[in-house]
Formats: sequence, structure tokens, C-alpha cells
Amino acid sequence: MLARTFLIVVLAKLTSACIEELLDRPDASEYGYTVFNGPATWGEKFKMCNGYRQSPVELDKEECHKMRFPKINFLGHADERDGGFRIHNTFQSVSVEFSGEQPVLQGGPLGSNFTFSQMHFHWGRYGATKGSEHQIKDLEHAMEAHLVHFNSKYADLRQAAEHWDGLAIISLLFTETKEDSEELSPLVRRLKRIRRGDSYALVESGAMTWLEKYLDGRYLTYWGSLTTPPCNEVVTWIVLENTVEIGWRQIEHFRMLYGHEGKLEENMRPLQPIGKRYVFCPSEEQEEEEEPEVIDEKKKESSEESSEEVDSEESSEEEDDDRKLAKPRPLWLPKKQLYQPFSSYRIVSG
Repeated sequence: MLARTFLIVVLAKLTSACIEELLDRPDASEYGYTVFNGPATWGEKFKMCNGYRQSPVELDKEECHKMRFPKINFLGHADERDGGFRIHNTFQSVSVEFSGEQPVLQGGPLGSNFTFSQMHFHWGRYGATKGSEHQIKDLEHAMEAHLVHFNSKYADLRQAAEHWDGLAIISLLFTETKEDSEELSPLVRRLKRIRRGDSYALVESGAMTWLEKYLDGRYLTYWGSLTTPPCNEVVTWIVLENTVEIGWRQIEHFRMLYGHEGKLEENMRPLQPIGKRYVFCPSEEQEEEEEPEVIDEKKKESSEESSEEVDSEESSEEEDDDRKLAKPRPLWLPKKQLYQPFSSYRIVSG
């Protein structure tokens, strides 16, 4: 009798604890990476995931169309920050949030400034080459990091995601090594503090300075989508060719995080058809030449209105000058394919 009473009390406490845990837990995730809610099922609820401009894709740097882009600038991404960084187990990934003034991305294929929002990671279940979402000519990598930015003309990330020119994402590919990476250690060793879903931890002020030597060099760019639902096709992707080294033991720390369905051993979307989209890359001559000017359509319209007040001869001369300044759209590229983010720059070859 006493044993039965003890058992009932224990069960009651366990049941109460389970109920409290369920009440505190966020709503069940609408998507994941299992057979039941993984990428193959996303299109059932998120129709945009069935679109024709989806990401990730396989890229071939030998067949990219070379463009005379301005130099791409990363402002503040690798800075030390007094407030440090906050990492978050989002149930689907690990996000890194920067304290203080947010970094800015400008130049390259972008026609305006883009404000940093957050950085997150993707990894695979097995091996050293099954973790990245993007591939460069059959080469897979162990992991991939996405530095998400939104167009500064919009109020925030949510608003920007509703517009075709809303987002720009930098993709960093990781190569697995036998030895741990010292530069990544401040970040990786804090992962054990966020193994439970929706948990947070602070990271020291210099934890992201390693970005400085990788956010440079050559890249491939194309127009695509978010690689997670709702899969909005509003992203200018910039996939850097420089790769980051990370130790195999360090990758295991990511695989030990917990999502809604247990351990989050992988969180990568399979390759999507690139279809008729073009892939662009900066020409080798871009740094030697004067940076091309991005045409501001509003200024152009105002200059055309003011020119109506001038004599007909002067007006025609000004129109000729405007035509010289504007970089013509290559006739051999269909209008739908040379999409707006790249329409102000000249193709060199390809």
C-alpha cells in the first residue's frame, strides 16, 4: 500500500512536470528536416517552395557570366563588439545576433545598402562533404553559413521579405579538417549551452573577427530564394569562393543540438533546379576600372522632367548624354533573365 502511494505521487509529479514543459514550449514547428516535415513536404503548406527560382543551387564558376560590378564592401561584420554576440538555438539552426550598430553590405551586384540581420548555419548528418546547401561545380562542403541582410530602404527584415529586392545573403562554405579551428573556438564552445531548443547564450566580443579574412575575394551571384519556408524568391545570393576551415569535432557540436524532433543532426535543403537563371561573377578587370555608377531611376525621372523646359535642341543633346551614361541591356539576354539587381552593369564575357 505504501509502495503504491509512493508510485502514484511520483507519477503525479512527473505528469505535472511534463505538462509544465509542454506549456512553456513554443508551438510545434511548421517545418523541419525529418521525413514527415522535411523539404519534400514544404511545398504542401508553403506554395512558394514550389517556385521556379528556388535555392540552393549548384554553381559553376567556369560558366558564370562576367560582370563589371563595383567592389563589394563589408562594413562592420568582423568588428569586435563591446556587447558581444548572442547565439540562439532556433529549433532549426543556430543564429548569431550582433550587438550594437549593425553591419552594412554595399557594392557588388547590389544597387543599394543592405543592413545585417543575423547569421545562421546549415550542416549535414554524415561525412565531410554532405553539409553545405550550395555546391560549386560538384564540390560539396561540410557546412554553410548564411549572413542575412535586408535592403536598408525597408523598415525591417519582415517587410523586406515581401519585396523582390528585399534580401541579400552572403554564403560562406566550410571545409572539414582533422584539427579544430582556433578562430572558431569561442563560438563553438558555447554551443553546449544552447543544446535545448529556444535557448540563448552570450559569446565574447571578438568571437567573429575571423570573418575578416574570408569576406573578400571572388564570388558567384544569382537571384534565388530563402532555403527555408516560406521560400520567398526575394534573395540576391552572393556565394563566396573562399572557404572556412572547421574541425570535424567542432561540427559534431552542431549535430548535438536539439530541435523539435530530437537531435538536429542535419538542416540542409537539397539542391533545386537552376532552370533558365544566369549565374554572374565579377570580372578580373573590375578593380582596375572606375566603379560603374548605379543608375538611380528617381533622379533620372526628375532630370527628364526638368529637360522639358529647355529648348528642343538642348533637350535632344541631354537625352543623347543620358543614353551614353546608361549601360545598355545586352540584347542576347532575355529581359526576364537579366533581373533588376544586375541590370545596371555591363557583361564583359560569358
